[in-house]
Amino acid sequence: MLTLQMAVAYFTQHIEKSFWPVVNGGELAVAICFGFLLLVFTGGGAYAVDAAHGRR
Repeated sequence: MLTLQMAVAYFTQHIEKSFWPVVNGGELAVAICFGFLLLVFTGGGAYAVDAAHGRR
């Protein structure tokens, strides 16, 4: 859901100037979008709640 939210933020706020994030100032929105997308496919790992629960 957060990936979609950041993609919508990029396309509604930054796309008006140019498509490329370097030109239109949307680098942070794109980086966060891909960061959340990475978490979707790789999981939380050591920072996940279930991993912390298993250490008790």
